[in-house]
Amino acid sequence: MFSDVWKQDYRAIYRSNMLLNSLDGISWESQETRNKMEGQAHFLRAYFYFDLVQQFGKIPLETKGNFEVRTDYKRAPVADIYNQIVSDLRIAEPLLPTKPANGGKASRDAAAHLLAKVYLTRASAETDIRGMKPTDLDSCLYYAESVLPENGGTHKLMSNYADLWDMKNKGNSEVIYAVQFTN
Repeated sequence: MFSDVWKQDYRAIYRSNMLLNSLDGISWESQETRNKMEGQAHFLRAYFYFDLVQQFGKIPLETKGNFEVRTDYKRAPVADIYNQIVSDLRIAEPLLPTKPANGGKASRDAAAHLLAKVYLTRASAETDIRGMKPTDLDSCLYYAESVLPENGGTHKLMSNYADLWDMKNKGNSEVIYAVQFTN
């Protein structure tokens, strides 16, 4: 099971790296499209690194895509991985659309929400483990609140908690980012 997580997450990171390294060589229909794709790639790379670092701790940190076969990857300190995740999400957040055209795509709120979770996770460990910074909890609160309508976000809590579990209510106002499944 863990082997599959490792392979799938690194495959997604590789694809994100390849896109990020190729951005300037692609002829984009508009700057807005380029920004969305760059934001998606940064968001996904951060998302998968966050998944991996929580599962495995020290892992190889690769931010350049290449086609070389390598067997000499070194595990990076956990603090370096968290710094990369934060950097990617802070780049992604302003580039992503407020409301994506398709479900399952990252939005500004999805990046802000994940950033809040990353800051909270980093702040919940000893400083030398995840590289906690004194501002992590303030940053967590800032990004968590930024998804609310009164702060420019598009999500609010449901008035009836039981409605969250109604299968007919999958896309309710509390859903910030959800992977879409099809047959």
